[in-house]
Amino acid sequence: TGKTTYDTEDTDQKKTVQICCKLVDDYVGSDRTIYVDRFYTSVELMKALRERDIYVTGTVMANRIPKAIRIAMNSAEFKSMNRGDK
Repeated sequence: TGKTTYDTEDTDQKKTVQICCKLVDDYVGSDRTIYVDRFYTSVELMKALRERDIYVTGTVMANRIPKAIRIAMNSAEFKSMNRGDK
């Protein structure tokens, strides 16, 4: 596909988020889980798909995690978390 194939009116979204959202249009509200390559995985994508009732499993690269949501690995909060906690 071309560079402009998945353009939307939301220019704030990254191109990878736009592409993934377009590809899952038929599954909005289905509470399905999709598995994403680390190239596409980002916090923005997870938020965008969660708004569409779609779950995401994938590895988020450390440089794509906003500093505002980092939790120190030696903190009590991190140690008390279970897998899948927010």
